[in-house]
Amino acid sequence: GAELLMSIPASEAFGEAGNPQLGVGPTDTMLFYMVVEGTGEPLTEAQGEEVEPEEGLPAVTMGDAGPEIDVEGVEAPEQLITQPLIKGEGPEVVAGQTIRVHYTGVKLSDGEQFDSSWERGEPTEFPIGVGSVITGWDEGLVGQTVGSRVLMVIPAEEAYGPAPEDTEGETAAPAHELAGEDLVFVVDILGAS
Repeated sequence: GAELLMSIPASEAFGEAGNPQLGVGPTDTMLFYMVVEGTGEPLTEAQGEEVEPEEGLPAVTMGDAGPEIDVEGVEAPEQLITQPLIKGEGPEVVAGQTIRVHYTGVKLSDGEQFDSSWERGEPTEFPIGVGSVITGWDEGLVGQTVGSRVLMVIPAEEAYGPAPEDTEGETAAPAHELAGEDLVFVVDILGAS
């Protein structure tokens, strides 16, 4: 609840270089007005009420190195499927915020894992709802609550796009190695600001 007014001289801000991107010159004093909305220990994993997933979705079990995702028998989605597994009690994620997440991603076609922040041992942060990540993430995570664990089954069109088509007997190089793949993610939303 505290309100702060900070005055930072150029030498303690961006120094002699300034910051042209922000329009801050090398001699500009910076003024900030801040309101402290809350403090607390950052989440390290989802916390909240468990939700029973719908039938026909990938099975998720949590191991020491994060989620294990079983895609056997799961059909390719026609549209994005978003299924909370744990409903967090924090605020809703809003487009334009930066979210902090732990996640694991696998290909729906064979269950092969292609990325996991849990295995790297560090959550990651990025802006959400503004086109900085794949469309499925922007659409699937905005509106979820902090503390949630979310299962997403994302069609290729909302991930890295369709596989390139043959042109006169030659296959074009894919824009991304996961182009044409439907993807499955389990995401823990640890924070949003």
